[in-house]
Amino acid sequence: VAGTTLAEFAQEALWAPLGAEADASWCTDSEGQEYNCVNFACRVRDWARLGQLGAQRGVMNGRRGVSEAGIDEITSWGPRDEQVRYGTAPPPGASALCDLTDVGYKCYIWHLKSDGSRPMFNGAHGQRVIIDMRTQAVVVQTAVTTETAWLPELEAMLDAAGGKA
Repeated sequence: VAGTTLAEFAQEALWAPLGAEADASWCTDSEGQEYNCVNFACRVRDWARLGQLGAQRGVMNGRRGVSEAGIDEITSWGPRDEQVRYGTAPPPGASALCDLTDVGYKCYIWHLKSDGSRPMFNGAHGQRVIIDMRTQAVVVQTAVTTETAWLPELEAMLDAAGGKA
């Protein structure tokens, strides 16, 4: 659609408006095409910038990186979202130590609140970015496991910062 690779499009439409401090990396398939939903890596501060872009409804440094309609689509539930709506999707990294049942999943983003106000990017081995849309708070977690009850502590921290509904 854009006439460029996904990485080139992301650089111009997303990375530049973010003011990213470093280049990101993207794994590709055997034909050199970027995977569009996995294997993207960047610095922790740039993950925080991505979270802040969401928290600020698509605007960063006075530049729009994501449309308002795109943010609305990501953070709301409609009739066609029944199969992934909050409370129907299995939680990320669910285990015996993390008995979560109420999450949603839409647009490659997990949702920790039914109203869409707490989206989360969930990476491999406990890496995640949690956004509180109400307070614009962003938490970037780096970890090496998902086998702990990590979510209640992160949710409590965001709630204590003023994000509790």
